[in-house]
Amino acid sequence: MSGLLLVATGCEQSKPLVENNDRGDQAVPAQSGDDNPIVADNQTENEESNEPRVIDPKAFDYTVLPSIELIDVTGGDATGIAYYGFVEGLGTRHKVVASNMPELEEGYFYEGWLVRGDQFFSTGEMKKEGDNYVLYWVNHLNDTPFRFVVITLEPDDGNDLPAAHIIEAAFPDDQNLNVVL
Repeated sequence: MSGLLLVATGCEQSKPLVENNDRGDQAVPAQSGDDNPIVADNQTENEESNEPRVIDPKAFDYTVLPSIELIDVTGGDATGIAYYGFVEGLGTRHKVVASNMPELEEGYFYEGWLVRGDQFFSTGEMKKEGDNYVLYWVNHLNDTPFRFVVITLEPDDGNDLPAAHIIEAAFPDDQNLNVVL
């Protein structure tokens, strides 16, 4: 329910994580429709090969990360599972798979959001994969986690604020989101 209040109160949006921060780290929204691995512009080169470190969000096994079930807040039958965690050497990894989502009308799309208190940011547009909608998001930081996951129905109107909440849930405050492989 607090996620609905987020939109109504017009809380402050956090600095977009797709920009470089003062430490030179960068978050990379990784769309599931991308055929190529993502290489961040400012990643350090591999000392042995002088090649940039490549992040392939689809190749990662997200089942090793903590997960939560996303619940439909509209009274519908939509569900989802969200994975989120920090993996040493790989950064923060996040994936959402949403099922039974309402059919999209022309000019609308589903978008993912991560929320912490009154800060929130988009993790990108969800892409249709079979009967599900999926998104991947990668960040090179291990900041205080954004524990609340929201999927919204968005009109394609250029507005960068969240619209109608469809499914959402929060990782428990006491859940460790650091993963050792």
